[in-house]
Amino acid sequence: MYYLNDARPDVVKFVNPARLALAGAGVSYTTASFNDLRRMDLSAYKLVILCHPFDLDDGRLELLQNSVMGNERSIMWFYGPGVIHQGKWDEAHVAAVCGTAFQTPGISSVKMPWGYSIYVSAPDSITAEDMRNIARQAEVHIWCDKKCPVYANSRLAAIHLGKSEQTTLIFPRKCRKITELYTGQSYTDTDRVEICTKGPDTLLFRYE
Repeated sequence: MYYLNDARPDVVKFVNPARLALAGAGVSYTTASFNDLRRMDLSAYKLVILCHPFDLDDGRLELLQNSVMGNERSIMWFYGPGVIHQGKWDEAHVAAVCGTAFQTPGISSVKMPWGYSIYVSAPDSITAEDMRNIARQAEVHIWCDKKCPVYANSRLAAIHLGKSEQTTLIFPRKCRKITELYTGQSYTDTDRVEICTKGPDTLLFRYE
């Protein structure tokens, strides 16, 4: 982040587009700082998004290699991973890090020894549908068939719908019981719930 001047109007493109795309992709996610990777258990994560990994010197690339790269996990990189190398602007180093040349247009997915490397040169071009496709390729669980934000952990799942519509909330396994906690409505022996709202609504489910 030290390389981003927050006086620039376009600085938000390195974070906000990813958040907006994730909010519409029907997947659950968490956010972390780079240093959090040192102490996180990433065993359940199938996709890691690095929004502004400009400088990967001083052990940062090694940290990624030891904690993130592996287990067929997918990594999504924005703009210029490792483009600042040994204190200099080094566009050739980007390909060495992510397998794709600097500023390759569009979304590039390359199979690496440790998994899939997904390079996006223009972060503000990413859409919810793009993110959904990337998540599907990474075998991330997609919770619903509509472009809407979801939150989930091992026992709770929440979904927000911004208008009157129908959607299906799909759980990662067949559940003995699913309870919508605001209304008390329950469902048994199923892995999905059909939702129909009359307007903007948020639903919270406990599943067991």
